[in-house]
Amino acid sequence: MNCAATGARPPAWSAAGRDAETAHLLREESALAEGTVTRLWRSRGDDPKHWVAYRYAASGREYQGTARLSLRSWRLLELGAPIPVYYARSRPDISRPFSSAWSGMPAWVPCAAAFALAAAGLLATLAPVYQRRLLSEGRAAPAIVTRRESARRGGRAARSEGRIHYAFALLSGATAYGKAGPMKDAPDAGSVITVLYLPDDARRNAPYPLPFARLS
Repeated sequence: MNCAATGARPPAWSAAGRDAETAHLLREESALAEGTVTRLWRSRGDDPKHWVAYRYAASGREYQGTARLSLRSWRLLELGAPIPVYYARSRPDISRPFSSAWSGMPAWVPCAAAFALAAAGLLATLAPVYQRRLLSEGRAAPAIVTRRESARRGGRAARSEGRIHYAFALLSGATAYGKAGPMKDAPDAGSVITVLYLPDDARRNAPYPLPFARLS
């Protein structure tokens, strides 16, 4: 069948055209945003493909995207972790994560993405170590949430997510303070929560349970 005569395009041709348009827009109108990993998975078989799903805010709205990554890049990520995303200014719904490269990419994009990824990787490494120390050396104390701030995504407040500020009493009778978030189902002001703090430095504290450390 002659596709030119019928006006129909084979799937491979359509996909190639979309990829070319995406590459062109991202090359000409690239902007960088910080996204969040929402899903990680890989295909089955002898040659598995590694995929990531992410969300990001651009032009006052929230968007979602999926992309295939190299195994090395995929292993650096985890659910909820930040991920650099570049998108087209005129079409914010068109995006690629940090490792989806194409010829002619603006020189600043890989540098900015590499820096953001390195920072995210460092934080991902330090957070579990810090939280394990809180769990093994810290003291538990009841705390009162003094303020709750709604997290903002795409210019709008997210109802179930927020940052909290809290106060708790030390064994000496002094009052210490802390903050945490953004977190899902953030408690309202006036709620009582449990925090862990280091006895030698009460400024190092966090609400329990901890994201990266649990009692066995």
